[in-house]
Amino acid sequence: MAGPAWSFSAIQAFETCPKKLYHSRVKKDFPESFNAAADYGTQAHKHFENFLSRKVELPMDLMHHGELLGILSSFPGKLLTEQKLAITKDFAPTGYFDRDVWGRGAADLLMLGETTAFVVDWKFGKPKAGFDQLNLMCAMVSCYYPQIENYYAAYYWAQTKELWRIELKKSELMDVWNDFLPRIRKFEQAHKDSEFPAKPSGLCKKYCGVSICAYHKVGS
Repeated sequence: MAGPAWSFSAIQAFETCPKKLYHSRVKKDFPESFNAAADYGTQAHKHFENFLSRKVELPMDLMHHGELLGILSSFPGKLLTEQKLAITKDFAPTGYFDRDVWGRGAADLLMLGETTAFVVDWKFGKPKAGFDQLNLMCAMVSCYYPQIENYYAAYYWAQTKELWRIELKKSELMDVWNDFLPRIRKFEQAHKDSEFPAKPSGLCKKYCGVSICAYHKVGS
């Protein structure tokens, strides 16, 4: 089986349960279902984008984020929202759906100075530890803008209005790729071998719709 382009969410889904990834994203016989919270997050992303790129007023239930978004919108450099990124195996930019695409990502907000980039990812769920997604996004941005020397990136956890921030130098991005490449290779090998074993966890009971799996609805 020829492997699809990877993305952070695809790798994360694969590492959570290869079997669920196969049925939801490869065979697609058990598509992922989205709950009200996910739908709200999708809509909120769009409202944030409209505010930042088109100065469209936020709806009442999101107006308490206006102060932060106003500060971000005043950034003096180039401001890009929902910026789709795609790269080849040679770490060169390519079209999102081009035949040579190897990896895909999307920056909720990307602000570019002459040698500095700011990356922000909106999060509407409960805060979770780890900065893997931000690290990878900075590494992908560097493929597009090699002149950037310093990266400042943050998750904005909307429920608590917290900014979790990291800083990276261009010289540190090779370490990011070295961390991710083994994970990407496992993802690719699974597609090549068509091997997607089930990985039972506490998510099986409530959060998986793959009813043909032996672990479906099992777990605490």
